[in-house]
Amino acid sequence: MMFPIGTDRDGGRPALATVLLILVTIVAYGLMQMDVGARFVPRDSGVGPIDAFLSMFALSPRNFRWWNLFSYQFVHDPTGIGHLGMNMLGLWTFGKPVESHLGFWKFLILYLTLGAIAGAAHCALSPAPVLGASGSVMGILGLFVTFFPRSTTQFVVVFLGISTMAIQSLWVAGFYVVVDLLLQLLTWSGMADSRVSNAAHLAGMGSGVGLGLLMLKVGIVPRGEWDLLYSLKQWRKRRQIRAALRHTGPTAKRDPTSKAPDVLTDEVAQLRATIQAALKSPNPASAIDGYRRLLSRSPGAALPADAQLELANRVLASGDSGLAAEAYEAFLATYPADTRTTEISLLLSVVLVRRLGKADQGRRVLLPLRDRYLTADQKELVTQLIDECGGAREGMPGDGGRGNAESRR
Repeated sequence: MMFPIGTDRDGGRPALATVLLILVTIVAYGLMQMDVGARFVPRDSGVGPIDAFLSMFALSPRNFRWWNLFSYQFVHDPTGIGHLGMNMLGLWTFGKPVESHLGFWKFLILYLTLGAIAGAAHCALSPAPVLGASGSVMGILGLFVTFFPRSTTQFVVVFLGISTMAIQSLWVAGFYVVVDLLLQLLTWSGMADSRVSNAAHLAGMGSGVGLGLLMLKVGIVPRGEWDLLYSLKQWRKRRQIRAALRHTGPTAKRDPTSKAPDVLTDEVAQLRATIQAALKSPNPASAIDGYRRLLSRSPGAALPADAQLELANRVLASGDSGLAAEAYEAFLATYPADTRTTEISLLLSVVLVRRLGKADQGRRVLLPLRDRYLTADQKELVTQLIDECGGAREGMPGDGGRGNAESRR
C-alpha cells in the first residue's frame, strides 16, 4: 500500500484552512459516533442514531437538499477510520501547498465549491447516497497539479517492509484519473459494482484543473514559475517547432510559395548543429558567437539540455551575464521537467540580481522557489536574494495578486 505524506511544494504560509477543515471533519466523525444523530429522529422511529446522522448530512439524490452538497463532505464511513484517514491524509498532503499559494479564504471557498461540484456530478449519474471528502480532495489535487505540474509527491510504501519514494505529481493525478475512469466505465457496463463514487472523483479532479487554469488565465491567483498554463503554452510551441522541422526533412514536400520559412528553419537547425560541434571542439568559445547568431534568428531557441547548460555556463564564465541569463532562461523554458531546474533557477536569479541588477526579474524567478523543497543553504540564499530585491512584494506586475467519496447503498 502507498500513502502520500508530503510534496516538495509545501510553501511558506501556515495551512490554517487545511487544519480547520481536518479538525471539523474529525469532530463531525466523533459526533456521529457519539449518537448525536438520535436528536434528529423520534425515539420510537426505529432509526438508529448513526443512520439518522447520515440521513441528515449525507447527500442523497432521492432526498436532495441543496445544503447537503456541502455537509456530505464532512461525513465519512462510520464502520472504520480508513475512509476518514485516507481523505484527511490527502487533504493535508495537497492542501498545504495549495493553501499557501491561494491564501485562507480562496482555499476554503474552493474546497467547498469543488466538493459541491463533485457531489452534483454524482447525483446526476447515480441514485445512491454519497458521503466523504474525496471529491473535494481530488479537486484540491487538481488545483495542485495545475499550480505545480513539475512537483513530486512523497509516498510511504508498505510492502515487505516500509520505505519511501517520490513520484511526479502529474503521474499521481493521472493514475487516479485512469483508475476512476476505468471503474466508472465498468460500473456503467455492469461488470463491476463499486461502492466508490468514481464520478465524484473525476468531477472533482476535472473541475480543480479547470478552475485552476481559469484563475491563472485571469490573474486571480499568482502565476508560478512553471504552472500548467505556462507548460501547456510551451508544449504547444514545441509541437509547432517539431511540425516545422518535419517539413524540412529530406523527403518533405515543400510549398514553393513558402520558401522563406523553410530556409529560416534550415538555418536554425544548421546553427544548432554548429554550436554543438563547437562545444566539443578545442576552441569552444566559438559556440558563444554561434549562439548569438542563433538567438538573432530564433529568439528563445535552445540546444539539447546538456549542451544548453554547458553553453550557458561557458557564457557566464566569459563574463557576458546578459547572454548567460538568456541561455539559462531558454533552458528553463525548454526543459521544465529537468531535475536541475531548481539549481539553475537559483543561478539565474543570482545573475539577474547581483550581476545585472534586474531586481524585478530576479524576484519573479525567486518567489516560486519558496514553494519547492530546498536545502538549508538554498533556503538561505533565496531569502538573501529576495531581501536584495526589496522583499517579496505582493501584486507585482506579472505575478498576479497575492481521498475517496464513497456512496452508501
